[in-house]
Amino acid sequence: LYNPRFWHKNIPFGLMTHVESVVCLSRKKYAGGDETMLCDMHTHSNCSDGSFSPEELIEEAKKEGIAAIALCDHNTVSGLTRFINAAKESGVIAVPGVEITSAYKGKEVHILGLFLKERHYQKIANYLEQINIRKIESNKLLAKRLNEGGYVISYDAVLKIAGKAIPNRVHFAKALFAKGYVSSVAEAFDTILAEGGEFYKPAKKLDSLEVIRFLHAVDAVTVLAHPFR
Repeated sequence: LYNPRFWHKNIPFGLMTHVESVVCLSRKKYAGGDETMLCDMHTHSNCSDGSFSPEELIEEAKKEGIAAIALCDHNTVSGLTRFINAAKESGVIAVPGVEITSAYKGKEVHILGLFLKERHYQKIANYLEQINIRKIESNKLLAKRLNEGGYVISYDAVLKIAGKAIPNRVHFAKALFAKGYVSSVAEAFDTILAEGGEFYKPAKKLDSLEVIRFLHAVDAVTVLAHPFR
């Protein structure tokens, strides 16, 4: 699991391997036989749009018997140090990662970077800053359009829901739900905040191949997130 050189040797540039969501199984050899390991290589914390803190993710993984877990917050590595520190002495293998929003031929593509090295965290954070600046500008325009369209949503309220994270559609959906404009967060995504709709206009995204090149340059393993969405 902790051998990115193996992955780089066997996966050519630009080829994405899908280990998305929920579980992947690996086998570890022991003198007495094999042991199946349950792994989750794509989770989020409340540093982006997840529900648990980085520390709580480790606690939940241990509770559920997950041997290895990767933290891949949206466009931020701010929770990785806490995540790695929380895993020490826990028995859970913590895999530092990130999920970067990009675009390929006009379509939104999310790319995971796994097995990030701590010495590259700041470089990655600097790279992601351009994405986050665009996202903040996009968020303010979304709040403006919603209010002009009759959905009275305070951007401060959205910021409060997001906590320390940069807001995204999930946080706007929760704000709409809290005001009673929709019956669920899912409904907000399907209606008011639908892609191609009147209100949500995505921020300009980085080119997918550029993102892959950058992640390879910092020795990360690149993985295509939710390819069938």
